[in-house]
Amino acid sequence: MGGYGPRGERPRRRGGGRSEIITIQVVTAPGAGEIVAPRDCFLELFLRGGGASGSVAFNNSRGGGGGGGARHSVRLLKNQLVKYFVGPGGPSNGAEGTIGNNGLDSTVLLPNGSIIVAGGGRGDGAGGLSYGAIENRAGASSGPVNSAGGDAASFSDVGPIDFFAGGEGGAFGLTGFRGASPGGGSGGCPPGGNGTSLQGADGSLVYVLSKASP
Repeated sequence: MGGYGPRGERPRRRGGGRSEIITIQVVTAPGAGEIVAPRDCFLELFLRGGGASGSVAFNNSRGGGGGGGARHSVRLLKNQLVKYFVGPGGPSNGAEGTIGNNGLDSTVLLPNGSIIVAGGGRGDGAGGLSYGAIENRAGASSGPVNSAGGDAASFSDVGPIDFFAGGEGGAFGLTGFRGASPGGGSGGCPPGGNGTSLQGADGSLVYVLSKASP
């Protein structure tokens, strides 16, 4: 797969040169969508699952797990269709003594029927797992007790823009904090029986289309 220059604007060709980018798109809104190849081209994608919300317990809360990440590249023919779904973060949970809600998986369906999954973070604090891609990375788990949410899987070492850095989990607090793009939300510590854990951050997709070599 191609790497990126200092600002990430030109992925390297397989032969060592640099291919011309057609488009770079960042998708942060949860939901379904599709990519249609405008010509014969290479698709490189970076996918992350939604972060989980945290648990709620007096002096024993825990942040949600961060979303997993997947990196993949494939050659597309003109008009071939790639379908995707960006998973939302786990919703806030305000009931005392409950664990957080899982973030949903983000998925990509390739033209050959292969499926790539970037797993959502877990409400019990475990990071999301990913599979089906050339490179799969797990999201970070939160700490054991009274902890912040786990960071999302990071691709800052290979991605073309700062967006690929792993999102930070929400910090631990009395009412919790929502995770950042797309880390797990923090656990709530309810004083007097009241408290909430905030939602994990939504998943994301970044994809790069570049012209295929003749």
